Amino acid sequence: MINNVSFFFGIIGAILGIIALIVNRKNKKTLAIIGTVLSIVSIVIVLITQSAYGKAVDNISTSMNTSDSNSKKKSNILTIDYNDYSFSNSKDYSVVISDDSWAGTKVKVDKVTVYKLSKTYKYKSINDGTFDIEGFVKLHFSIAPSRDVAIYPTQGTAIFDNGEQHEAISSGSWDGDIAGSAVKDGTVTIPVKSLKAVTSLKNIRFKFTSNYDTDDYDDDNAHHDYDLNLKL
Repeated sequence: MINNVSFFFGIIGAILGIIALIVNRKNKKTLAIIGTVLSIVSIVIVLITQSAYGKAVDNISTSMNTSDSNSKKKSNILTIDYNDYSFSNSKDYSVVISDDSWAGTKVKVDKVTVYKLSKTYKYKSINDGTFDIEGFVKLHFSIAPSRDVAIYPTQGTAIFDNGEQHEAISSGSWDGDIAGSAVKDGTVTIPVKSLKAVTSLKNIRFKFTSNYDTDDYDDDNAHHDYDLNLKL
């Protein structure tokens, strides 16, 4: 705004100065010359500052676009066991499975996310050695017991409808001992060897164990095996 006003007055000053130089040919022109020169200098300064401002705006715009691009790239990185995996696509499934058949404990799975990796990665499992994988599956759990229990979804086993069976990745443990009336939630991650697309899997069977402490040796309910069937 200030630059535009200065440019406007600079143009007027330069015009008036030139007119004064032409009209007053026989008189002293010192003031007219000074006014004209200052007006021209102000015009040049305005043009330089406008150019600098335009470049600054362009640089900020480029920086923002680069930042957005980097942000999008970072958003396609899945970190598991301190290892980064680039994925090309992912899909969330709203799968609601609720089981409250054991010891007043409500176990719920409310979301399944399938990740298709951008390339084949080497994955090192705890018990099955190293093998190639093309994707991951994440199950989101919510567990609400009415008594103290120990429950282990992060140590569970998944059986996919493509014939694969894999242990869950247990490094991100959030389960285990859960007090009565408490509610805990977290995710369970499972590797997938063969995954053509995020829509390839249609069914996941997931098994894990649980128990509670008791002095009654005849309490057959103290140990329980969960066997959930998740349809995508």
